[in-house]
Order: sequence, then C-alpha cells, then structure tokens
Amino acid sequence: MDKQGGFKVVYVLVCSQEDHYYEQFLLSLCSLRTHNPDLPVEVVTDPASHAYVTGKREPLLDGVLFNVASTPGGDDNLYKSRYLKTSLRPIVKGDFLFLDTDTLVCEPLDGVDMIEADIAAAASMNGQNRILNERKKGFLKRGGFGSFSRGPYYNSGVLFVRDTDASRNLFESWHKSWQKSFGNGVPFDQPALFAADFEKGFIIKELAPVWNCLVTKDGGPHYFKKAKIIHWISNNALFNDSVLLPHVADAGGRPDSFAMEIVRDPRSNLTLYRLEKKSRFIDKAYSDLLAILRGFPRAYVIAEKIRKIISKM
Repeated sequence: MDKQGGFKVVYVLVCSQEDHYYEQFLLSLCSLRTHNPDLPVEVVTDPASHAYVTGKREPLLDGVLFNVASTPGGDDNLYKSRYLKTSLRPIVKGDFLFLDTDTLVCEPLDGVDMIEADIAAAASMNGQNRILNERKKGFLKRGGFGSFSRGPYYNSGVLFVRDTDASRNLFESWHKSWQKSFGNGVPFDQPALFAADFEKGFIIKELAPVWNCLVTKDGGPHYFKKAKIIHWISNNALFNDSVLLPHVADAGGRPDSFAMEIVRDPRSNLTLYRLEKKSRFIDKAYSDLLAILRGFPRAYVIAEKIRKIISKM
C-alpha cells in the first residue's frame, strides 16, 4: 500500500496568525521528510486553519494530503485541536503514526509498525507507567473519571494506530471521554485516553521511550542519544524563546540554515540547548537512574521525590 512500512504519518494542525503551531508543524515536517522522504503525510485540520496554511503556499507542503474536518461544539483552537485528535481513527484510513507538531524526527521510522498492538504509545514523561502521581490523579478526578492510583498512563504525542475494530472502539471511547473531561474543565486529552483505555481493558501497548523522547529533566536525557523522535513539548524554551522559533517564524515561515542544521541531526545539535550547563551532570545522572528504575515503580517514585528536593536546593 504505502511505500515505506505500510503506514502513513498523521498530524493534527490547528493554527492561526496569533500562535506558532504552524511553525512547529513545519519544522517537524521538515525533519520527517529529511529522514523519511517516502513516508506519506496526512494533515487533519479544520477549515480556518486549512485556509491559513494553504495561503502560505509553502513548497514543503507539496505532496501533503490535507484532510479538512469540522469540529462541532466549539471554535476555540484548543477545543478544535483536541476534538480532531481524539477523532482521528474514523477520519484517517489505514495504519498511521500520529505525531504532535512539537516533535523532531531523528532517523528513519521503519520498525515502529513491527509492534504487535492495535494502539501503542510511550509512557508519560518516559517514566514508570504504573503508579500515578498526584497531578495525574487530580486530572482524572476533576475530569469526572473517578479515583485512580495506578496506571498505565501514556503520552499521546506519538501514537502508532492500526486500522482495526479495537482501535476504532478505543478512539470512540476516547472522544466521548474527552468531551466529558472538557465539559468538566479539564481540556487535556491524556486523562481521557487513560479513561478510555481503562474502559477497554488496557489495550494500549507501550512504545519504547526512544519513539517519543520527551525533553524533560527526568527521563528524557537518558534516551536522547538514541531517540528516533524527540518530543520537546510546545511550552519548552527550546522552541519558544531564542533558540529555534526565530529561525522559522522570522525566516519567511520556513526553517532557515540554522534550523536545517538542527533538523539534520537533532540529537547532536540540540544537546547544547536542552539543559542548563550547571545542572547537566546531575540531570543526566538522575535520568540514567530513573531509566534503570522504570520497572520498579515504588523505587522510581522515591527517586523522583529526591530529585525534586535536590532541584530546589
């Protein structure tokens, strides 16, 4: 069917002139095409965002399939992006690898479709995936899902999704759970994903952290050097301050030579920017320790607490 691996890469893009999600997407797309030139790309978007993007006439978008879908029930961009994300399975045909726009692809992605799962995702924050922290428990309770103390709890920034009845059923439950959560004042999609996975008997399988390496001071640095996909999280200073954003937004809306150098080898070129120099050693050491403890939830939680105490000293 598809040229490489039998799957396509899918993005959800909701953007406007008032934000930088288009620039984030463009940088991610550039990294994807640099390392995976033959992978088909589909962008699910709303009518207003589609008009904004196509008005740019960006050559990087040549060959991208835009799938324009409605988002009944709200005009807010946060609402629209989560509405589309939790509705992807009935919108997109075939197996797909979903990527958030705040990702950078580091190498060929062949092999992700070898995992035996209807849906696969990496553990939240690349950490242990069984004991829920207070923040996650709070979101679940406020979202209307009840009290939980154990996972698994996944990050939804990278999802491998097969075209199966099980994945369709999970997405249907995810969308309904997210609508409930949104109505209760919790607009995020990950608590709803947990609730849907719980309802379906925990069918999501875990992707290795290298498929969704989150740029944090905990788990991320350990997996950074082997990361296939770096997920730097949109509120991270790496993009929003002075490192990358001006090299996309201020360069005619496309990556300039500096950004392209990052794209060619994100793992090496981002190392200088992802952590403050004074804390790099201790963060790296703790990241290595937490990676070892991922299979021991209680020990992991203790190590996390010690890390937070030390960071405040």
